[in-house]
Parts: sequence; C-alpha cells; structure tokens
Amino acid sequence: MGGALVGDETCMGERGAYDPPAIVDQSTDGIMRALANKSTRPCTCPTFTDNKRRVYRIMQMLKDYNVQGVIYHVLRGCLVYDYEYQVLEEELGKLNIPVIRVESDYNEEDVEQLRIRVEAFIELGGSTYLKAALLDEHKRVIRTGVTSTGIDNNTSAKKLLAKLMSESGVGSIAYTMATGYSRKILEVADDDVSEITAHAYGVRVTAPREYHPGMIVDIGGQDSKIIYLDSNYSVKNFSMNDKCAAGTGKFMEVIAQILETTIDQVGPLSLESSAPCDINSTCVVFAQSEVISLIARKYDRRDILSGMHLSMAKRIIKMMKKSEKNGDVLMTGGGALNIGLRKAFEDELIRDVFVANHPQFNGAIGAALLASERG
Repeated sequence: MGGALVGDETCMGERGAYDPPAIVDQSTDGIMRALANKSTRPCTCPTFTDNKRRVYRIMQMLKDYNVQGVIYHVLRGCLVYDYEYQVLEEELGKLNIPVIRVESDYNEEDVEQLRIRVEAFIELGGSTYLKAALLDEHKRVIRTGVTSTGIDNNTSAKKLLAKLMSESGVGSIAYTMATGYSRKILEVADDDVSEITAHAYGVRVTAPREYHPGMIVDIGGQDSKIIYLDSNYSVKNFSMNDKCAAGTGKFMEVIAQILETTIDQVGPLSLESSAPCDINSTCVVFAQSEVISLIARKYDRRDILSGMHLSMAKRIIKMMKKSEKNGDVLMTGGGALNIGLRKAFEDELIRDVFVANHPQFNGAIGAALLASERG
C-alpha cells in the first residue's frame, strides 16, 4: 500500500511487552509467579485501567518510531475504545499527525473497503509521493521531479532536492518552501504554506499566457479542490473533497485496475466510447461494485470508462459555487493529464476547460514561487 507498519498498540499487539515482570522473590517459583502475573493481568484497556497511561505510551511510540500517521482500529461493538478515539485524536492533532478511524469485526467482506480507505489515508497522511520544483532568478521552471516517499519523508525530500540540483547544475537553493500534507515535518524547508495558497500562486507560472483563470479545478491522487481566484490570482474562496476517494486519482486507479488497463490509457480509451454508461454511485466502494456489474453484463470497457469520467466530473462540479464561475477554468493535478476527464468537464460545463503547464507540479511550483519572493 506504500506504507510501513512500525508499531501495534492494540489489545493483541505489543502492549504485553511494555513493562518487565515485577520480580520480588528471586526463587524459581517466585520468578514463574511474576511471569504468570504479568501474562494474565488485564491489558491497558479503558475498561480496566486509567487510559492516560495508554495515551502516554502511544505518544512515546510516535517519537520512537517516527510515526507519520495512525490507524485507529475499533472492534465493532467495543464502545469504550470508540469513546477514547476523541481524546487520542485531539492529542494527535496537537502534533499534526493524521489519524483515521476504521471499524471492523474481522469479516472478510470488509477487506476491500478497508483497503481503499487505508490506501487513501496513506496518501493523505503519509504522502506517498513527494514533488519538487526549482525556479531560476527569473521565476522560470528549470526542473521538476517526483519520488516515492518511502518510510522517511525527510530523507526522501533531501534526496529529491539533491537530484534536481545535480541535474540542473544548481549549487545551492536560496529558499525552500514546503506545501501539502507533509509540509509541517519536512526539515529541508525554510517555511511552509497551505496547498490552497500554493496552487493559487502556481497558476501565475503554469497558466497558458493567453488565459486568465478564475477557477482552478485540481484533481490529485487523494483529494479534489476547486479554488476561486480574483483578478490578481489571490484566493477568494475554495471547496475541497478530502474525505472520500471518489472524484480523485485513486478512483481512476481502482476502476482502471478492475478494467485491466493502465491509468495512462484510461483517457484515450474513454474517447472511443459511443454510449457512455451511467455510473451513479458517489462512493468508490459502491462504484467498484457497479463497474463489476457492468462488466458482467458485457458492457464495453470504453463506455464504462467514459461513464466513470462523467461521474467524476458531475461529482466535482457539484462542489462549485454558482456565484464564483467567472473567468477561464484551469485544470491542475495529475487528473488534468487525463484527456477523457477534461472532455467530461467540458461536456458538463458546456465551456472550454484549459490544462496548466506542468499540471501535476502546480502546487510545488506555487510554493517555489513564494520561496523566490522570500529568498
């Protein structure tokens, strides 16, 4: 899934190894009794103990293992742990560490839904990919790059910057600005900026010269955003979907996998459709079932892909504010590279939709542009 499990603080995890046995009697019988007492005593479940100790343990594990995200598992019916989630979520929020709550009863029917949610969470909190952009003194893009985060954001970021500097012959970087979900933990950055601001700044460089966007439609792997701009490219307002994978690159990846094609071919194939299918589900899991049903009924995959793009476009357009639809519409993010999705937006909006230069690096370019003003 792109992440590494570094600790397990559940009832059946490593909790039993926390404390050494309290051995008072050094005889064989005393040692065995101490071991038995440690093995049979209640764990730090909120049902049996003051759970401040458990929260402290979790905070310590975050430091020891350099944790970048927490999956909080609730066994269906365990209401006490469910109540504790609010306390832990608040503590993790103070450290800017994302957390997702999942509930299951170890039923195999939950596997696919949990897989999609956890994969999306890893991309959100764990930042599966890092992107970077270098600008010269004239604010021109001289190099962009992307790398898999791995288990250490900081090491990956340092390697990516070093690679870009080597490829472009740059000896030093005057100022570095971080953005995105991992911006607060990147040690290589001099400062950080929100994604919304970074994307707004980015279009000053990436928008085609003859266009003046009043709206940015950003479709990334983990979320989709609509950013409304004024005449100076400053943010007026925005709408964002970051709670569900539908309407994102993850949605396209899931459907492409089911249809046995690649993400690069999804767009071109959809343009060959003659009768787009209706895909009404707004949830990835339900849409996945709907697509499997269409396959079973022998629908052409080109028609299914075209229907998928229309479904995505309609979902994102619903987020648009009617009063903020002035100016050209500019697509950014990896989704902007999908010509089928772009066509779906044009068909639904009944207007031209333009694609930014370096669309998948728009946020990184915007952050670099802001850095150039500070350095």
